[in-house]
Amino acid sequence: GRLRYRDERSQELEKLTDFDAYVEGLRKKEQESEKKLREDCEQITKLRKASARELSSLILESLKELNFLEVQFEIRFDRLDEMTENGVDSVVFEISTNPGMPVRPLQNVASGGELSRIMLGIKTVMAEKDSIETMIFDEIDTGVSGKAAQAIAEKMISISRHQQAICISHLPQIAAAADHQILVHKGVRDGRTMTETDELTGEERIREVARMISGAEGITEDAKQYAGQMIEAADRRKREI
Repeated sequence: GRLRYRDERSQELEKLTDFDAYVEGLRKKEQESEKKLREDCEQITKLRKASARELSSLILESLKELNFLEVQFEIRFDRLDEMTENGVDSVVFEISTNPGMPVRPLQNVASGGELSRIMLGIKTVMAEKDSIETMIFDEIDTGVSGKAAQAIAEKMISISRHQQAICISHLPQIAAAADHQILVHKGVRDGRTMTETDELTGEERIREVARMISGAEGITEDAKQYAGQMIEAADRRKREI
């Protein structure tokens, strides 16, 4: 114990005796570390920009499938004032959904329904890499029908193979693609209005999808037959993925 104490004091004395050399040594280590950090940051930026070119192309293709026909999508890089543990980049996703309009940051452009569809397009591309376990899409069917509705359903199926996806929708194409279809409705119980949920299976599910198809006209036999075909087609698609 005494020898260890002596050695510690001896080292402390040596440090204080040649303090300038000690400080210079620390300064040199700091410069070397800063140089290494700068090199690592530049390498990260290079890798990010290479990945961004591929990613923006895939996202653009995915968005066009979701009926954003005139969409522009870019990933912009700005340099931070200081280096950080994540590099020296500020990365911004920019988009324009209207012809002739410049791209702007994603959060400043899209409406609620559009944003849900845009996020679906992005998340479909990144689903296998994403660590988010559950995704919720609200108002995703705003202003959408036909071919775009089917594209949304296909992408929901793709995402749900990797993550849990919860979607609030009034479109039969999307409802037919679900693994679990839940009907949300209001009812009166003991004089109070209550919101209730029911998971639909079998014939109940076919009737609800048929109601979405028929709309105000009421459920027709043709609609029920078509609903059954839609659900079967979605189930076949799931087996293919």
